[in-house]
Amino acid sequence: MREKILSLFLLIGAVAGAFGQSTIVHVNGPELGFARELESPPSVLDLDADGISDFSFVSSSWICTQDIPTSACSAGYYVGVSPTSELLASGYAQVLPFGEWIGSNAPTGATWNGSGNGAALTYFHWRRSGENSWDGPLGIQGIGYLGVRFHAADGLHYGWIRVRLDGAPIVMEWAYETRPNTPIAAGATGSESGAVEFTVVFRRPDDTEPTSGGYASTATLQLIGNVLRYELHVAGTYESARLRGPAVPHSNAQPAVSLDSPRIAVHNSCRLFYDSATGRYVERCGPDFAVFFGEVTLSHSQVIQLKRGALHLSIDDGAVIGRVVPTPTPRLRGQR
Repeated sequence: MREKILSLFLLIGAVAGAFGQSTIVHVNGPELGFARELESPPSVLDLDADGISDFSFVSSSWICTQDIPTSACSAGYYVGVSPTSELLASGYAQVLPFGEWIGSNAPTGATWNGSGNGAALTYFHWRRSGENSWDGPLGIQGIGYLGVRFHAADGLHYGWIRVRLDGAPIVMEWAYETRPNTPIAAGATGSESGAVEFTVVFRRPDDTEPTSGGYASTATLQLIGNVLRYELHVAGTYESARLRGPAVPHSNAQPAVSLDSPRIAVHNSCRLFYDSATGRYVERCGPDFAVFFGEVTLSHSQVIQLKRGALHLSIDDGAVIGRVVPTPTPRLRGQR
């Protein structure tokens, strides 16, 4: 079977990493989709550009029931690993947040899947009733990082692969640590020296916390020079996100930096689950999220205002406000 190998040879460049003198190779796409099983060659990724594919991305054929009118169809999306590669998984492929440490010690509940055994990333369920849904961590989060590693002649190399939902799962970018047996943080690109991270506290106008299905709103903001990298997970359904200031948070008169696009709308349907304690079926609903991610270039004055804590996030023109505060230590979470 022919393989669609993503060429990296012209993109490789060693740069000073986020962990002391470590070196990280980061490749920002091009994006890679999941090839349909049996219909086309698999999409594969040669992480270290040695001519051998390390990971593959395949979607299954549709499996449908025939019990009309409740017919439903499902398709799975899988991450495969080569005999020399491994993937963090806990049933599903583990989807990590920005800054999570990736190393020999797997997160609680997760293991390193190797020996050619990959894992399901997510499943899509289509129902005649129109209640479509995604399963697994990626279905809930919309975007995140896969923890990966591969074996080379000099030892184990750790890395990450960033994935997101956009009608279907998409591989966005990836990176790995060129020094063997050296951990890497999810999202580290090697350009974080001197970077400043920010904490965001989200509130509605009535000072309540925006939540959905028990999940809280979260954000990652990282300033590298004058470039702001951001990833916002706002509980609920929203259309716009802007960085405003230095006027008071509830004012919309001040200049704004748009963080609107790209955006992921994560909608999780309600399902019935059997409660063995009560002997009854109970309805549980997944959270709805609006995910905004990307990077923007700030002006000199905006950089100063951001570092002073004078800017804030405005979601849907004030429906949700995020107070932005610089963290005391300018480094990735998990850095040692």
